[in-house]
Amino acid sequence: RILNAKIDEFALIAFGSDETNNDVHTEGLDAAAANGERDYEEEYRNIAVKIPMGCCSSESAEVVASLRGMAGSAPSDYLEALVVASDMLVNHQRGGAFLRRIMLVTDLRTPCEADDDFIGDIARGMRAVDMQLTVAVVRGEESEDETTRIQEEDTVMANRETLQRLCDLLNEPSDKGPIAVTNRSCIEDHAAALQAAQVKTTKPTTTFRGDLEFTPWMSLKVWVYKKVSEAKPPAMKMYSDAADEAAGDDPTVGRERVFRSYADPDAPVDVAPEMMISAYPYGPANIPIQDEVKELIAARNDKGMKIFGFTSLDQVPHWMGMDEPRVLVPWPTKDGSLAAGMAASAGATDREHRKATEAMSAMARAMQRKGQAALVRAVWTQNSDKVSFGALTPHITKEGDFLLFVPLPFAEDMYSNDFKPLPVPGCKAAAQLGANAKAKLVPTDEQRAAAAALVDALDGSGPDPWECLNPSLTRTHALIAARATNELAAPPASASGSGPDAAAVLLASPFTGVPAMALP
Repeated sequence: RILNAKIDEFALIAFGSDETNNDVHTEGLDAAAANGERDYEEEYRNIAVKIPMGCCSSESAEVVASLRGMAGSAPSDYLEALVVASDMLVNHQRGGAFLRRIMLVTDLRTPCEADDDFIGDIARGMRAVDMQLTVAVVRGEESEDETTRIQEEDTVMANRETLQRLCDLLNEPSDKGPIAVTNRSCIEDHAAALQAAQVKTTKPTTTFRGDLEFTPWMSLKVWVYKKVSEAKPPAMKMYSDAADEAAGDDPTVGRERVFRSYADPDAPVDVAPEMMISAYPYGPANIPIQDEVKELIAARNDKGMKIFGFTSLDQVPHWMGMDEPRVLVPWPTKDGSLAAGMAASAGATDREHRKATEAMSAMARAMQRKGQAALVRAVWTQNSDKVSFGALTPHITKEGDFLLFVPLPFAEDMYSNDFKPLPVPGCKAAAQLGANAKAKLVPTDEQRAAAAALVDALDGSGPDPWECLNPSLTRTHALIAARATNELAAPPASASGSGPDAAAVLLASPFTGVPAMALP
């Protein structure tokens, strides 16, 4: 899953193809014919546009499904392929601003003439429209012949250096400021690049911009971001199979809600919305509350964050968090705001940013040294009736010091569950147990040794969960991709613990003889 919205558009270009079909090649031939150049040497050959730029469809899905059959035997220049792709993105017209990205999938084994001037021209053309390049390197099977293997390694190394120079040129700061981290060009392994492409990249959005108030006369300017947000599968909609889309029928299905009163079970009566009222249960009775009354009793709080005290870090463990944590960072400069994907006008001056950074660093380090957390009352939007109560915990990193807001529960949100600890062998509580109870509750030395061995074996050397795709989402997107070409296609993985199989379907190499990504 690389497309994240129904309006996303993409094209598929194959270089090294047995056929030539691209606009740059055609324009060169037309220009040579118009100028009467009979000895014109054709350029941009063996590059074919398999899917023209447009939104995904069942036709494009069928082409992608037949990707294995597109591999040709003719050599092709990957720099020329980049020119064809860049030309397509530059000339593509659609309403509003949009991101332009190129993913170059190659094994880097085809020699390419690297011309610094040509590379510079490509970089200038791509930088003019803020284009991003990701090179996905496919590692094929090594040749058994040592001489051939050494030549291939030298070719791969030379091509990697050429593409790295191009990426470095694309990542240089522009007149608009530094390139955002998420928009930087890079070279990666094909499995990592395809996995990263399946993760939706969104611009960082602040949930709060304002002052962290210590006292009425002292505050710190901060930006607040959400640390994590759960990704969910695309929402399904109801459609009618009886609708004829070819005839212009709208297949979407609308829903209507009807409220009916059964005060008289034999004669139910429909109730109009204006005749209904909300009510709170009060024992067996219902207490009606008019909308106007709810508006009057609703609290209206001013937007802001206020520190009202400090407590020990031990009193605010992270497992008490009621919601996703939020990161507090100093108000950035104009260049920093631009690098974060926001308008430069949202940033502060260099002097204000320096003061905010020094103040937050001093605050975080003092809190860590004292082992303290700040208790905060936060209202994220103006006139909101929702007040968040939480703790600010300090975090010291080499990238910078920051505070983490952890929402804490109120008294009504807490559950009271008391769990008695298991008796330790040899203690007084274990000696007072009967034989049956001791066999059930007191672990033996052998059991404790087995548990310790299990903990030692799970040393965390495997993949981190936050670096892997969600198996449930991967299975869903694999099914959507399969059904796009065949509406009766079976799911590529069973629903019972086979998520990595679906991930393997999406990450499998499109090239014959190239092993797929080794999944945990």
